Order: sequence, then structure tokens, then C-alpha cells
Amino acid sequence: MNARTEPAEAEPATPARPPVVREPLLSAGVFLVHGPGRQLVAGRTGEAFRDARGVWRSERWPRLPGEGAAQSPPLPGDAPAEGANAHAATVRLPAALAFPVGAGR
Repeated sequence: MNARTEPAEAEPATPARPPVVREPLLSAGVFLVHGPGRQLVAGRTGEAFRDARGVWRSERWPRLPGEGAAQSPPLPGDAPAEGANAHAATVRLPAALAFPVGAGR
């Protein structure tokens, strides 16, 4: 006996990005939480520096090579890094700022 099955109906495609309204709300929520959080920790800079020193020491304990030692062999000079920074500032940032405006239309 030959059984034929119909393909299942495809579910509607969901947008890859959330609606434009969610992103500003999320950003506003982050800032609303960030402000009171800063007020809670105000005046505890000594403790923060002690914690930072501990983290810094634990990162240095394995004696791994520094960032410069890992990046300098494949990058001859500063030109590639400066080019990447210029690209980020002149192309990526304006595009990132313009995308929510264009997506909202």
C-alpha cells in the first residue's frame, strides 16, 4: 500500500528582528535600572578597586601573553586598526543609527 502524506503547512515567517518599538523600550529599561544601580553603589569605590585588583591579578596569574603580543604579528603597524576604527565610525555607526528609523517605515 502506498501512503501519501501532504507536506506540513509552513509556519508564518517571523521577523528576524523584534519590532522597532521593543528596542527603544528595552534601552529605556536598561537606563532606568542603571541609574538606581549606580546610586546603590555610590561611595563604594574602594571596594570596587580592591575587586578590580583581584580580577587583574587572577588574569595575570597564568602568565599568558598580553594582547599586544597576540595582535602585533598578524597586524603590520597601526594602519589596519586605524582603518577598522575609521570604518566603524564612518560606516557602521551611521548605519546602526539609521536602521531603526528605516525599519519603522
